[in-house]
Amino acid sequence: MTSTVTLPETTHSSSRDFDWRPRAMSGMAYGAIIMGFFGCLWLFWALASMAVRTPLVIAATVGFAASLWIPAIGLLRMGSRALTLAAPLTPEQEREQSRMGRIFGLIFAAEGVLIFVAINVLNNLGLGQYGISVMAAIVGLHFLPLARLFRRPLYYVAGTMMSAAALVSVAIPVSIRISALASSMAVILWVTCVLILKKGGALARPR
Repeated sequence: MTSTVTLPETTHSSSRDFDWRPRAMSGMAYGAIIMGFFGCLWLFWALASMAVRTPLVIAATVGFAASLWIPAIGLLRMGSRALTLAAPLTPEQEREQSRMGRIFGLIFAAEGVLIFVAINVLNNLGLGQYGISVMAAIVGLHFLPLARLFRRPLYYVAGTMMSAAALVSVAIPVSIRISALASSMAVILWVTCVLILKKGGALARPR
């Protein structure tokens, strides 16, 4: 749920003057946009399960998206402007970016396949009521390899919190399981996005 970007911990530059910040800013902006999208889906699911009136559901979802996408687009523009002035990637860095992109694609694909398989298995076993819990757990667990790949400790925290929420939801009555868990997922994603954008904004300040 983020874009490939070489952070300082993963940079293998041949020059001490290489500025990784523009690419990091762009990557964080894309990550916030993607996470914000999925956060909207979780919020929509939570509110719909509580039979909230459609206009209010739409308004809340739009507000959720705007609170993240507007600053994310601003950060993306700053990153793009800074990128035009940054030194080009070396062949080694290009290879590293390609490698990270491939691994990210594999992680994202594995997440989708696991969710699809798990939901179908649960439905066939007559355990469909636990589908949302399993889905949330898979989403949370997929953040753990992403944290390692992109060297972002915040993803460890977010993934662990999502997985914990999924586990706790199993003990919650079915009548409120969707609303409680989906709301929790939306909040965790929103907070994660805000912290990512805050860090990205700090990179935009002159050194």
